[in-house]
Amino acid sequence: MCGLLIGAAGLGNLADLIGRRKALLVGMVGGLVTNACIYFVHDQYTFTIMRLLAGAFAHGVVVVGFVYMAEFVGPKVRSYVGAQYHSFFAVGYMMLSYIAYLERDYHVMQVYISLFAIPYFIFYWLIPTSPRWLYTKKRNGEAREILMKFSLACDKECDLDEDFLISLESSNDGQVKTRYTSLDVLRPKHMRRITFDLLYCWFVTSLIYYGLGKLNLC
Repeated sequence: MCGLLIGAAGLGNLADLIGRRKALLVGMVGGLVTNACIYFVHDQYTFTIMRLLAGAFAHGVVVVGFVYMAEFVGPKVRSYVGAQYHSFFAVGYMMLSYIAYLERDYHVMQVYISLFAIPYFIFYWLIPTSPRWLYTKKRNGEAREILMKFSLACDKECDLDEDFLISLESSNDGQVKTRYTSLDVLRPKHMRRITFDLLYCWFVTSLIYYGLGKLNLC
């Protein structure tokens, strides 16, 4: 759990600096390496350290991936898409259970887990940089190029008006560049309330989830 906390905070802040796409690459490479290294581990101390790192990279990818996905959809469908994004956890757990049934040695299981990261390195060259992130970095030209590609691939209803892009970029250029941190979610009253609500929800969810897991082991 410490690894999850470190990964969410560390890779999340890194994504704000270098971009979501590159941060996802860092997380996937780190996860591939750490999970593969566990294959060679035979003592509990090294195993604990490597699992902490593996958990950090894994959860960092989850957080950054969620933000990356949310930045490509509008507010009307963001909740639905976010729910579907997390539904893949269920698929992953089912596959992991099947792998554990076939191979009981955790060393070999780690090899299988590592292999699941490989397809991402193909998709990395196909997915674009987030235009929203580019606009926050004042890289208007790159953001416009990506938006135009999306516009050409969509129906006529998605055509981007040149005047709209000029207006968007002009307002973006006029804004003062501000660097935000994780603590900024606590500043606005409504965001502070939402944050504490979610903290409580995740506390209860984790308590039940890991509590049931302990109960089954007992």
